[in-house]
Amino acid sequence: MSDHRPTDRRLDLFKGIACLAVVLIHVRFPGSFGGAAAALARFAVPLFFAVAGRYLLPGDGYPCDSRILRRRCLGKARRTLTTALVATGIYTAYSFAYQLLSGMSLRAWLMDKYAPVEWRDFLLFNSGRVIYDGSYVYDHLWFVWALVYVYLICALCGERIVRSSGPGAAILLSLLYVGQALRLWYPLRLPILHISITEWYVLRNWLLTGLPFLLLGVWQRQAAYRRSFLNDTRIGRLLILCGIMLTLLEYRLLGETEVPLGALMIVMGCLITTGDGGERLYTATSLPARIMRGLSSLGRDCSAGVYYSHVMIRSLVVTFVYYLLPAVWASSIYDWLLPIVVQSLSVALAIICPIRRRASERSSLDAAKESRI
Repeated sequence: MSDHRPTDRRLDLFKGIACLAVVLIHVRFPGSFGGAAAALARFAVPLFFAVAGRYLLPGDGYPCDSRILRRRCLGKARRTLTTALVATGIYTAYSFAYQLLSGMSLRAWLMDKYAPVEWRDFLLFNSGRVIYDGSYVYDHLWFVWALVYVYLICALCGERIVRSSGPGAAILLSLLYVGQALRLWYPLRLPILHISITEWYVLRNWLLTGLPFLLLGVWQRQAAYRRSFLNDTRIGRLLILCGIMLTLLEYRLLGETEVPLGALMIVMGCLITTGDGGERLYTATSLPARIMRGLSSLGRDCSAGVYYSHVMIRSLVVTFVYYLLPAVWASSIYDWLLPIVVQSLSVALAIICPIRRRASERSSLDAAKESRI
């Protein structure tokens, strides 16, 4: 859903790293190492929202006509909704087969998955058993549904959302981090919905995570043309390094949070570091440069495939090992191998899946159409 220009190369690199990082949230290494790796990986989904914001505007990033912006946002919302429906349909079919083979009745499955409270959580917070259950445990599809919401909001607001992207991002991010402070030190309940703020989806949803980080991407793209330091790769690298250190410190002192403050610094650093376009990624011949080119290609072509498939692959691998390889299941090395196996299979599936090529071609055609608007 982005128009690829030379300046995308380093951003594609960060997307490649981010899609691998997401796996570490849902398939963790054991012990404190796994917890720290998962805390660092929390930057990944906010980065994907910020990348979506970076490509929200056509051309050079300056505000455009509201009619053109609404058309772009509605087009992106339509394509994202199609992806959301397909992904949710596949996971629902998997859940249906898994639970019925496990002995659950059809009635129990329907009541468990589609109870009114689950629809409430899905429609308000992009979570709930409508998009996850015991068969695959994690509600990672919240991201794509939140992205649909955010695109529709941008289409509704038009140019106003662009003009207010900076203040809007600042206000919503302030609410997010105030909410995280309340969650840690004053875990209140929302009286109307009877939901505790300690529930993960109260802060991690379209409003407090999706929209502010998308607005951050919009703001950085516009502000970089007026403020050179927002396009300085040295500042971007410094922010990434400081964000990593701050995230580890937060994890050490406060435990794991949904969006660490360090994740905000990492995301901003990734956006700023794209200033020179990463041209050296494609000219250097050293081994690190080759690895970075591979990650850049992964981010450009396969990041969505890795993101959407890894939770189901995890479920299949865990089920296979549990029932057919009990000795491996009981071994201590299993917990260390599982994240590596799931990452490898997710990347392999994303590379060989024929849908990947058609989706890439369709994205390029959409980008060409948008560039002529």
